[in-house]
Amino acid sequence: MGSDPEPRVREAAARALGEIGDRRALPVLERALNDETPAIRVYAIEAIGALKAAELAPKLATLLEEDKNPSVREAAAVTLGKAGGGESLPVLIRVLDDKDEKLVQLASSSIITISRREEKLLEPTADKLVEVGHPGEGATLYELLAEKLAEKKDEKRLISVRVKLADAYLAAKQWMKAAPLLEELTKTLPDDIGLAEKRARTLTQLRKHVEALRVYQALAARNGAGGYWTERLALLEEMLKDAEAAEATKVVDEILDKEKQLPDDSRRKLVEIRTRAAEMVRAAEQARQEEIRRLIEELGSADAAVRTPARTKLKERGEETYPFLVETLDRADEKVRRLAVELLRELTKQNFGYRPEASLTENAEAIRKWKAWVAAKKPG
Repeated sequence: MGSDPEPRVREAAARALGEIGDRRALPVLERALNDETPAIRVYAIEAIGALKAAELAPKLATLLEEDKNPSVREAAAVTLGKAGGGESLPVLIRVLDDKDEKLVQLASSSIITISRREEKLLEPTADKLVEVGHPGEGATLYELLAEKLAEKKDEKRLISVRVKLADAYLAAKQWMKAAPLLEELTKTLPDDIGLAEKRARTLTQLRKHVEALRVYQALAARNGAGGYWTERLALLEEMLKDAEAAEATKVVDEILDKEKQLPDDSRRKLVEIRTRAAEMVRAAEQARQEEIRRLIEELGSADAAVRTPARTKLKERGEETYPFLVETLDRADEKVRRLAVELLRELTKQNFGYRPEASLTENAEAIRKWKAWVAAKKPG
């Protein structure tokens, strides 16, 4: 290891010394960290990791930051996870800003390994990671700590850590993880307005507009704070953009009905939003009706490639199609009448004696019964 001129022999010796696991090899392995051949430096680093030689962690940290060879730096990152301790964390955290994605992943894994090994490092390391702009890695450490605290039933500290975890999720834009955690925390800490506001913002990011509005309405009812009108009006606008006009109408009606002390400008904007929402609902309803009528027309097509999909789509619409299918029962085209009544019977499990081949006069009573049944059903 120390003197053979052939690099491949020195590589094999370094690898063998790691497998043997005798710490008497450390001095020669330490010298090998300066070998001119990158592969030998890599094998020496791996052998040091196998020996868990914590005393060489500072030299590994230097290689991690300064060595020009990517494989050497990657090996140093991995070995610091095995042999390093808290003193190795700063350099590993700095490496998270490196352009080498593989190196970043290895450094992140080593940070977790070291912190998991020494529980006292979990929280301060997570705090540092969030502070320097790596909230995703910080969240992983907070999660580990939360598990340990839950096992110990340390409720007070657990709540504190879960609050930090929620903030880390938000900073990392991990909205799906943040939402349920914030919902739990707002139940645990119902007087914490900041948590409720964070939950509302998270629901907004997830486009759960109605839930977010409910949170802001509860906050407004509890402490005023200007009524959160900027946030609520913005959410209502987003609902219109997302084709949630019917839901927006309900929310606006509820606000106008329950909140009597509305600022004039907010009331004016709410009424304007409701007007636009109602127009959108009418337009959507008209479009649905036109599509159903078009599909019924296609039922009479001679082309099965048109007729079959039309029937399938009408079945999928379900109750919404009943009034339009009943309208078809007194039209001239017998084929469409036959297909319409067949579909009605299949969907409703009703039969009022309608015969598509009979005259309008003969079917009048059956049509009346169909209309009465649909009116009583009040399909949506």
